[in-house]
Amino acid sequence: MVSLGFWLAALSVLPAVDDISKYLFPKETKRLAIINFNAIRDSGYWTEEINEGFERGLRDNEQFERITKLMEINPQHLEQFTICETNTGQGPERLFFIIRGQFAYEKAAKGLEEMGKSGELTSLTIHDLPVYYNHRSREASYFALVDDHTLVMSPGKNLLTDALDGLKELREPSKELADRLNAKALDSFAFRLAGVIPDEAKRGLKQVPQFEPIADDLVSYDIVGSLGESPRLQVRLTMSDETAASQCVNALTALIAFAKLTGGGARPDLIALLDKVSVKSDELEVLAELTVTQKQFGDLVVQGREDREKMRARFKERRERRLKMKDNEKKDNPPADATKKPAA
Repeated sequence: MVSLGFWLAALSVLPAVDDISKYLFPKETKRLAIINFNAIRDSGYWTEEINEGFERGLRDNEQFERITKLMEINPQHLEQFTICETNTGQGPERLFFIIRGQFAYEKAAKGLEEMGKSGELTSLTIHDLPVYYNHRSREASYFALVDDHTLVMSPGKNLLTDALDGLKELREPSKELADRLNAKALDSFAFRLAGVIPDEAKRGLKQVPQFEPIADDLVSYDIVGSLGESPRLQVRLTMSDETAASQCVNALTALIAFAKLTGGGARPDLIALLDKVSVKSDELEVLAELTVTQKQFGDLVVQGREDREKMRARFKERRERRLKMKDNEKKDNPPADATKKPAA
């Protein structure tokens, strides 16, 4: 196996570390979801609830929990999380993850190498880079430490191999994805969703009467959320022709008007937000934007937290009610005593 020093030397010829991620996109990547942890922290909206949610997510995946402990990852050290989705493969095998942050690289690399030698992990080599697989876990993924800032993983070996091929070749994203990512967007974003609209999404939109005539004309999307002094949500949709773009504007405008009519009494704060939404078209593109004040965004965060707490309380109450009903059924219908002989 090639030494750690050799691989670090090879990486030194690459562009600045922030540029590496785009070379890791698998060739058939159709959609991206990016969370920018640095922007969220800088905005002041990072909360203890985010830390707790991250830790809950780790506990739900035994393998990832172990990796994060080995690499000494904590939420404050994360920089960016990217999910790449392709149209090939089934279920999770269509996904590839790029996790950027500050990692205990040398310690983790040494620990992983020892686990590979002991047989606790299956190890292989792709382009001189150690790749590992936990053959004992039902949720196993192939994963690799690219450098002290980058961890990549995927349930599909082919996607990870493809991504490392791209890094070796300095392969640029496909034109259709690059067009999305290079188009005018917010300079600094907290999250971004971009890519080609999948057929299953179009089939779902056809179930909405307002969108049924234009569902097949939707080509791609770019959704950008920013924080800071004026939090903003920007949605750009690319349509197949200008007529469809005009129809899409009409459909979105009608949907907003309907939401204002039906929800005005219950949530006046949401109506105030809907009044701020602007929708327009420019040739093939439809642009919808919403800019709010810090107070409005803060109120939304608080309201969302309260709504989640109420939902959790309802789930807990229902669960306790079901358990109580089961206990009562057992009391009312005790199991027959197997030691008793039936009456003659």
